[in-house]
Amino acid sequence: MKIGVLSNPLSRRNVSNLSEIRECARQLDNVLHIELADFGALKNALNDFAAAEIQILVINAGDGTVGAVLTEIFELGGYPNYPKLAILPGGTSNTIAADVGLKGDRVKSLRRLVAILERGEVEQYCVVRRLIRVDYDPTQTAAIGLFFGTAGICDAIKLRRRLFPQKWIPDVVAGALTLGYVLGGVLLSRSEVLSGHMIAVELDAVSESEKSFSIIVVTTLNQIFLGSSPFWSTEGGPLKFTSIGSPAVGLVRNAYRLLYGKNKDCLPEVTYKSASVHKIQLRMNCPFNLDGQFMQPPPEAIVTLTSPGSAKFVRC
Repeated sequence: MKIGVLSNPLSRRNVSNLSEIRECARQLDNVLHIELADFGALKNALNDFAAAEIQILVINAGDGTVGAVLTEIFELGGYPNYPKLAILPGGTSNTIAADVGLKGDRVKSLRRLVAILERGEVEQYCVVRRLIRVDYDPTQTAAIGLFFGTAGICDAIKLRRRLFPQKWIPDVVAGALTLGYVLGGVLLSRSEVLSGHMIAVELDAVSESEKSFSIIVVTTLNQIFLGSSPFWSTEGGPLKFTSIGSPAVGLVRNAYRLLYGKNKDCLPEVTYKSASVHKIQLRMNCPFNLDGQFMQPPPEAIVTLTSPGSAKFVRC
């Protein structure tokens, strides 16, 4: 079994620190390193990995590149035999890497991965996550990912990038400060982020009338933003859905319970909802974000989310 490393040189951490990954990959046996010039070159890169019989594909990049790889492999058939995946956090938010990625220093993580491969211990470090398939435009290929957000999620991501464009600010710090900024705006009734978007929601064929939402998130990860897990209905399908209505009544008071606390099912049902389902349909005009990438559905589009299968990640 060989290891392939796919690096996106434009991902945030790679802009200044890719040389150490290059050197590490050069020194290691049975490691093929390819740098992605642009997303248009992704298919050829995966073809090269497949031809080299790479069975563990390390993605050294951010969430957006991870999502692009998942789409190419699981939607477009860009890899004959699904490889095991390993994620080195190289982007801005690195939400996926925080849940299923390699741990600690990136060079040490890569060396550790090679070591467990040589010892034949890969399987015991594997974790499985279901995939999300998002079909949003008949003229576009459906996208595969692990974290979907719309309404205020898109606004918050744009705000975080606007407030903290500096690459030296740690991801966790920038995320925490952005959260504080948003909650402060809510407290002072001046939050443009949670202004609300009209969306009609259908969960497993059960429809609700269109209403205003501050936040809608869907994921199959165990933890998301800042290690949080804002879900409290775990029985049902693989898609974990949480919504916050608009206005987001009591959000500041309930923020910790929503993100990290217990007894989430005690949150006011009129504003806060969580479910685990097999299929989600959203009629919406606002953009959504899938693994760090913004997408705009056509007017009055039905955005359909399902889970077509799963991916296996090596986490060591």
